[in-house]
Amino acid sequence: MIKRILLLIFVALAVLILTSIPAHALEVVVQDEKIEFEVAPQLDNGRAFVAVRPVAAKLGAQVVWSPSARTVTVTRGDINLVLAVGGTTAYLNDQPVQLEIPSRIVEGRTLVPVRILAELLGENIIWDASEQGIYIGDRELPFEVLKGSEWVTPEPVQGQWHLSVDLPYQDFAVIQSPEVKLSKPPQQTVLPPPQTDYEKYLVLWAYLGEAPTGGYSIHFSSILRQGDILLVKVHRVSPGPGQIVTEAFTYPEAAARIERGLVSGVSGGRLTVRFVDQDENLLKELVCQIKE
Repeated sequence: MIKRILLLIFVALAVLILTSIPAHALEVVVQDEKIEFEVAPQLDNGRAFVAVRPVAAKLGAQVVWSPSARTVTVTRGDINLVLAVGGTTAYLNDQPVQLEIPSRIVEGRTLVPVRILAELLGENIIWDASEQGIYIGDRELPFEVLKGSEWVTPEPVQGQWHLSVDLPYQDFAVIQSPEVKLSKPPQQTVLPPPQTDYEKYLVLWAYLGEAPTGGYSIHFSSILRQGDILLVKVHRVSPGPGQIVTEAFTYPEAAARIERGLVSGVSGGRLTVRFVDQDENLLKELVCQIKE
């Protein structure tokens, strides 16, 4: 009998401990900076709740709490957002917005659904289930440049010389399968993408086109995720003054890969990929159906 009582006490304590653990593993990153909270973010029926003030402050917003009205007002620029604790109606610039789930008070702090807060302030938000992370604002993604003689221009380039005009046949691609073949007009040279695990990676390909001489190159500068948009910035370089180059047509290209998990959770599995130059002029836009 005593053993049974002790067992029941042990089980009850274990359940109490497990159910009272806050979502410490849940990380919130705003503008590439991890936010520290006095009250840990919470998950409730698939909704993430966070304290308003730390997130709003990082976004450059002002927060005012009205204890009498039990409302929190978030102001940034020309955006004025009012959330009532326990209510399912918010007011964005005096216009009502219906919410699926209300905000709440936890340990003296106002917690709101983080997606509501971010989106009503005009920010992108990304949920990374694999890392238990929430990213607000643009997220710079790590990428790996793929090496190989068929992917790089052999001529070294001295200095950062911007390409002032587009070369003929310039092209860009997103590769999700080893069956994809790439052509480099006008020679129509077909190149298979390098060996890679397409269950784990996406490959991005940039082809500068037909260059009149050597000394031209193209490479990836940065990759940003902006919600359902992937902004891929490429740097196109032309020969510098006095640079010795190959007197022949060249066909510079570059390739890089990113982990699929970094672009998971896009709406309907549709990812918009925008290739832009160093001045953020649009070079090509693709819409890809991403396999989860």
